[in-house]
Amino acid sequence: MPIFPLDPRLVASPLLASTCVTALLLGGAPARAGQMITTPQMSVTNPAGQATTSILITGTTVTGVVANAGTISPGTLVGTRTVALAVTNSTIGGGISNTGTINASGGNGHFATSVVLTGSTVSGGITNAGTITTSDANVNRGSLTVGILVQGNSTVSGGIVNAGTIDLISGKLGSGFAASATGISVRDSTVSGGITNSGTINVVGNQAINDISVQGSTVSGGITNSGTISGGPAG
Repeated sequence: MPIFPLDPRLVASPLLASTCVTALLLGGAPARAGQMITTPQMSVTNPAGQATTSILITGTTVTGVVANAGTISPGTLVGTRTVALAVTNSTIGGGISNTGTINASGGNGHFATSVVLTGSTVSGGITNAGTITTSDANVNRGSLTVGILVQGNSTVSGGIVNAGTIDLISGKLGSGFAASATGISVRDSTVSGGITNSGTINVVGNQAINDISVQGSTVSGGITNSGTISGGPAG
């Protein structure tokens, strides 16, 4: 379990200065600023009932699971994209799991992606059994929202599974700008174990609407839907 940097407002407490994230959040602290993890970890978890604004894992190895059972919201800005849970140039040995709530809210010229994997390797798959909500309601430029994005020569073994809910809202109808929304997107990467939806994917955009998109990638195991997929124009 990683020890996250402390909120400067809490540094004065000797107890909190040596407390891991689980104990800190169980102590009733408010949602904390985005957590950056750059050193090897056995696991990374956000427990049920707890909240953080984002989790960024960069250039490191997590031997076990990356799991959210609490709330990650509203995300943090990485480049031109607001992200809630991001894994970049890293290796995850026990998969990525969400049974809580993950939300990324774009705006002010920023796109939004709730879960993004870039240049990384994940064993154990990516599973959502909770709620992923992504919104980007810009009216002054094009909008782009993605629920789960695997890109940049990433490799996922164990598949991508949605057994929960993925909701996306991109752009505003009549804004004059294109707005695209995609529930699950795989770009220039490899996924073994397929992509499966047994939950709900609801995608709203005023131009391009893609529930599941695969571009320049290899997905072995196919794409299977036994759940509900819906979409329509942004209002």
